[in-house]
Amino acid sequence: MATIIIMHSKHKHIPFIIFVSFITLLGACSEKNIASGGEVKEEVQPRGAVAATVFRLDLDGCTWMIRLEDGTQLQPSGLQLEFQQDGLKVWVTYTNNKHGTSICMAGQVIDVTEIQLRK
Repeated sequence: MATIIIMHSKHKHIPFIIFVSFITLLGACSEKNIASGGEVKEEVQPRGAVAATVFRLDLDGCTWMIRLEDGTQLQPSGLQLEFQQDGLKVWVTYTNNKHGTSICMAGQVIDVTEIQLRK
């Protein structure tokens, strides 16, 4: 009987060890999320939008332009003030402005349909 009690007392710490190990592992996962700013969400490209960068072009008749990733330069008509920042990364959907003319001649004149910040 004494042997059974001794064996029982040797194994009573196993559940505690498993519990502490589980809590330690859980804490390590939580620290990783905190260090990376919480849940990491991959940026999703809006439907129909293209990646672009807003830039300032100081030429006669030019001010704010949009450069697509393939290097195409576009001249937006009436770009909203909050998007008039040099180097600003955006998602943009647009239509060609068939009637728009400009003395800038540095890119196709477009009407911005939708624009939003990009990471």
